[in-house]
Amino acid sequence: MKIFRRIGLAITLIIYFGLCALIVYLSCANGVTSTAQSNVITEIIAESLTYINVTIDPTSSEVKHLVRKLIGHFGLFLVTGVFGIFSIILLRRNRRIKTFSFIALYIFGAFIAIITEVIQMVSEGRGPSANDSMINLSGYSIPFVIYLIYMIYIHYKEKKEGYLLEL
Repeated sequence: MKIFRRIGLAITLIIYFGLCALIVYLSCANGVTSTAQSNVITEIIAESLTYINVTIDPTSSEVKHLVRKLIGHFGLFLVTGVFGIFSIILLRRNRRIKTFSFIALYIFGAFIAIITEVIQMVSEGRGPSANDSMINLSGYSIPFVIYLIYMIYIHYKEKKEGYLLEL
């Protein structure tokens, strides 16, 4: 069982750091490239929605803006946060290591959420946005908050029942 846990941990960490690298790479793109990428994603979403009889205009600036914020900022950071939490869950059952990893990964993700906007200061045709940093951080924080609530629940359940549960 230990080997599967270690393999799972390695895979989730590779995906986690790969997503972080992808996020930084995408933030370095110039304005034209970034817009083109967002337009492609918007068109794919619009085409996919037609299969469930939902029609949106992929050329609408509101739709493009929504896709950019929901997918490009919130969604990408949400998925990254989920893989961060998966890696914490797959760690050994030592609470100190899990606590340290939780704090370290959260700080690292928050740093990525902010630094990607700072990078856009030097990217041609782009600019930083405090709102985008907050959207990034919100997406990244959701899995961490859910995990924290779960851990608090487990802690109080252990105290009430008088024994320690192994996670």
